[in-house]
Amino acid sequence: MNGRYWNRRPFFSLYSDAINLAKLSISLTENESNGDVLARNSVLNSIFSLEAAANCFLDCCDQPKSLSKSFDKLAMVEKYELLLLYKNREKRLDRGSAIVQKVSELVSKRNSYVHPRPKSIEPQYEKNEITERDYQFSKNSLLSSSMGFPENPMEWNGENAVQAINAVSDFMSMFLIEMCELTPKDSMQFLCDELYEDGVFKVMFGKEWSGHIIYARREWGVKSSFVYEPYLSASLT
Repeated sequence: MNGRYWNRRPFFSLYSDAINLAKLSISLTENESNGDVLARNSVLNSIFSLEAAANCFLDCCDQPKSLSKSFDKLAMVEKYELLLLYKNREKRLDRGSAIVQKVSELVSKRNSYVHPRPKSIEPQYEKNEITERDYQFSKNSLLSSSMGFPENPMEWNGENAVQAINAVSDFMSMFLIEMCELTPKDSMQFLCDELYEDGVFKVMFGKEWSGHIIYARREWGVKSSFVYEPYLSASLT
C-alpha cells in the first residue's frame, strides 16, 4: 500500500467505550432500567478489547498470513501464550495467577453470553416466594468464584463492569510491561491507530480515550500502566 493511509487498531476504542459505558451505568439510579444494559455492554467491550489487543499484536508481528486463520481458532490465553513466544521466549504466562484467571473467566462469561444455551439450575427462592411476573426482575443468582460476577449476565451491574475493566487493565500491563518487557511507549505502537504519510508512521491517540482512561484511574483506581503517559497529557491540550 502506497501513499497516505490509516492502520486502524480497535483496542483503545473498545477499551474506552467499556469505561464510558460503565460510567454511564453507575450514574443511573436503580429506578432507571438501562443501567444493567449499559453494564453488560461495558463488560462485553472489555472482553472484546482483549481480543482486539491480541489481533493488533499479531498484526505487528512478521508472521505468514496463514497464521491468522490458525490464530483465530485458539483460546484467548493460548493466543497470548503464542504471542509471548514470539516476543520473549524466556517468559511464560502463569495460568494459575489471579490476573490470568480473571481474564479467562471473563472470556468464559462472554462465550456463555453470546452462545446462549438452555440451562437448569437450582432455584434460589423459597417455594411460592416468587411469581412468574417477578421472575425476569429477580436479583439473586449464584456468583462466580474468582471475580464474584453473577452467573446470570442479566444481573451484571456497573460494579461488575468496573471489575472487568480492572481485570483487562491488569492483564495488559502484566503482559506488555512485565512479560514482553516493552516500555509503555513501545506498547502503544501495537495498540494505537497509526497514520502513514511522508514515509513515516505516526501514532494517533484520541482525546476521548485519554479522558476516559484518566477518569477510570481517578474514580476506580484502574492501574493502566501500559498506557504511555505523555499521550494522555498531549491529547488534552
